[in-house]
Parts: sequence; C-alpha cells; structure tokens
Amino acid sequence: MSIEPALAGPRGIQPATSFGGQECLYIMHTLPSLILRLSIIALLSMAWFPSATMAQTAPSSLSDVAKKGVLSTRDEGSIKAFAAYHGQGLTSDDAGVRSKARQKLMADLQGLSGQQATPSFRETYASELMPTLRSVISDGTIPQAIAATQVAGVLGTDSAATTLSRHLSQSQEPREAIRLWAAASLRPLVVEPNVTASRLTRALGDLGRAAAAEPSWPTLRQQLETIAAAVHNARSQEEGRDEIMRVARTEQARVLSIAIKRLGDGELNMLMVIGPHLQHVQQQFLDQDNAAALNELAKSMVPVLTPMYGSILNQWDAIRADDQATTLGGQSLEKAEVLVVLMNNYLTDGNAAASPKYQQALTQNQKANVEAGQARWGSLGSGPPYTN
Repeated sequence: MSIEPALAGPRGIQPATSFGGQECLYIMHTLPSLILRLSIIALLSMAWFPSATMAQTAPSSLSDVAKKGVLSTRDEGSIKAFAAYHGQGLTSDDAGVRSKARQKLMADLQGLSGQQATPSFRETYASELMPTLRSVISDGTIPQAIAATQVAGVLGTDSAATTLSRHLSQSQEPREAIRLWAAASLRPLVVEPNVTASRLTRALGDLGRAAAAEPSWPTLRQQLETIAAAVHNARSQEEGRDEIMRVARTEQARVLSIAIKRLGDGELNMLMVIGPHLQHVQQQFLDQDNAAALNELAKSMVPVLTPMYGSILNQWDAIRADDQATTLGGQSLEKAEVLVVLMNNYLTDGNAAASPKYQQALTQNQKANVEAGQARWGSLGSGPPYTN
C-alpha cells in the first residue's frame, strides 16, 4: 500500500522522494514526541535565561530620565526595568558581568550626570534598586556585596544611608571587607543634599560607635576618613552643615582618643591610623574660616592629642624594635605636637613655637626628648580653655 497520499501536504505537494517508506513511517511516529520535546526545551531555555527577555525591555541608559523633576509612568517603567536587569547582574559570579552591572547602575549618578540627577529620580531609582542591594549586601558573596555597597554609596538617599549603617559594626557585620566598604560608601552621601541632615547625623553616630570598637586598622582608617569628610563638609547652612560638623567633630575626637589609648596599650598598628588622620585634622583647621567652628575643633582635639606622648613612651621599646613603627611613631608625635601648639595658640592668642624632632629621638633612643615634650605640652588639654 502506498503511503504517499497520507504524506501529501497542502494542495497535494508530495514528500521528498529520497525517503523510503520506512523512513516516512518513522517520521510520522516520532513527530508528535519531537514537537513536545522541542517545546519543553524552549520553555526551559526561557527559564534558564530570563535576562534575554529583560534586556529587550531595559533601556541602555537612564541619563535623560535622571534629569526630570517629574517622572511619567513610562519613565518609572524604564527605571524599574533598568534596575531589575542590571541589579540581577550584581548577583553574578562572573566578575566581568558583575563589574559591568555595577558601572551601569552607578553611571547616571556620578560626575556631571550625577550633578544633574533630580531628587525625584534618585528616590524612584532607589526604591526599585534598594531591595536588591539590601539582599546582595546581606547574603551575597564578598565581591557581590562590595559591588552592592558601592552602588548604594552613589544613590544619594536616606534609604541608602540607612542600609549602609547596618553594616558598619562588627556586631552586625562580621565580614571585615564589607564593614570597610560600607564606611567608605557613606562618604559620597555626606555631600549629597538629598540625604537629610537628620539621617546623616544618625549614620555618623552609628559610624562613630562602630569605629570605637573596630578591631581592624584598615577599616578603622576608612571609618575615620568618612568622619573627617563630614567635619569638612561643604553643605549649605540650610542643608544641615553645622549640625553635621558638630556630630562629626564629637565622633572624631572620641574615636581618635580611643585609637591613641589603644596604641599606649600595645596596638602598634594604630600608628597606621593616627598619623594619616592627623593630616586630615590639620586640613580641617587650616581650611576653616569660621571662628566658632575653629574654636570647637581646637577644644575637642587638644585634649585628645596630648596623651600621644604617654602612649609613645609606654611602648618605647616595642616601637623602637620595629623600623616602620619607629618612623610612624616619630612622625605621628611630631604632627600631634604641631597641632596642639597651633590650636592652643589660636585659643589663647599665644605665640608658642613647636620644634619637635621625635623621629630622631626614637631612632637614637633619646627618650628624654619625648619626656621633655610631654612635660611642656602634655598637660595643656587638662586646663583652660578646654575645661570651661
């Protein structure tokens, strides 16, 4: 029996003549199951690669939307698609994919584009992106979490400051790298006026408490860097500049005082923190032209710095046994004395001069020179005008 009529297509088109009868019977038998398998594969492919569909709907950039003060429904849809697509990239184990996603998510909030981004855009963008960032920071791998903290740092919203604040302290965040990047990522928020002064001062308080108990010197250094940026902030008075400065000065003095005590108790790695931070304090003083702010900075810092003599003397032999500690110890004490004398002269209208040579004293084991400096300047912070 011929099977050709059964295989005839539309309008009687005949099948390919190269097939014999058995081949045609096999095709007829397997065609339904083949179609079923192909359908299943197609469905699974869609499940395995959702980003292909998302990529078709996500815009390549939000630069035009970022400038709008009033967002349309279409604008909000673009933001949502963009945040979902590139936010997914942050969860990738592929460093290249993750880096590209991070750059895309940050691009419209940095540089000139960032200066033009409106509060409406920032808030809408953050509302779409923050759930992903919170999840990745908390539960992602360390590289994923670092990328997410960096993105949070440019959002310029209260929600970003709140999220980063939850990862500052060792009690809340055991991963040192994430604490370090959470502290560093708070820094751009200091100068972003869309972050309210009240939210920022709370974050600075959280940062100060975290720094006071931070075991890692690189993380502590980043924490103090961010506090220093807040002391030196250039916000307007209406944007909370003075209140932010006040809180930051208090936290700076407290944390630096603890670091100097830790040095005296034997943590020589505190020299990696103290010396570099004293450079920030000097810039805060020299660049400030507000008399009230200068008074408060001097009053808060001189009592903190005068114990440096005792800390160096307490660890004299240990410091001298290490070449790097000898260099850093001498430099740090010299910076501290210069600041003490400079600030005290400002407050008292004095004209005393400092001529410390403590690096040489440590190198040549001239302990008496440091003791003489302590006798001359070490008690300044315990009397007027610091006690009234």
